[in-house]
Amino acid sequence: LSWDYCLAGVVEDCGEGKDPKIRISACTKLIKNNKKNASAYINRAIGYYAIGNYKAAISDGTLAIKYNPRLTSAYINRGAAYR
Repeated sequence: LSWDYCLAGVVEDCGEGKDPKIRISACTKLIKNNKKNASAYINRAIGYYAIGNYKAAISDGTLAIKYNPRLTSAYINRGAAYR
């Protein structure tokens, strides 16, 4: 199996994972593969938000904005974590 094939399931779990812990784990794997993956950071932030870890959600939202300032969802999700 190729690395790209193996990553396909990880990408799906990161972006659409219904279980927050699986989502966090999958996104962490993607971030380890590419430290500047803004989408992985914001998707992991959504997972952290879902389990009530707002500090981590804010941190990941900030990193998503750093790596892609045009990612609107990063601002929205980070803002939600400040509540």
